[in-house]
Amino acid sequence: MIVLKCTVQENNKENKALKELMRYSHIGIQLAATVAVSTYIGWWLDEKFDTKPVLFIIMAFFGITAGMVSFIRTVLESSKKKK
Repeated sequence: MIVLKCTVQENNKENKALKELMRYSHIGIQLAATVAVSTYIGWWLDEKFDTKPVLFIIMAFFGITAGMVSFIRTVLESSKKKK
């Protein structure tokens, strides 16, 4: 009976750790994807309108800014939930 209780407690700790990992693992992927997609759109628009590298640079800065705003919001939201 004691062994069973210890195993259940360990599983709860592992589940909690996995939930925390899943909560934070998407943040980096989301930041990188935002920057990559916006930069690609800028490159594509530059090719289409022959404005190299103006739109590429504008969209890259837009992607970096949007990604950082999303990153900060997610971190702040998750820290509020922890309290």
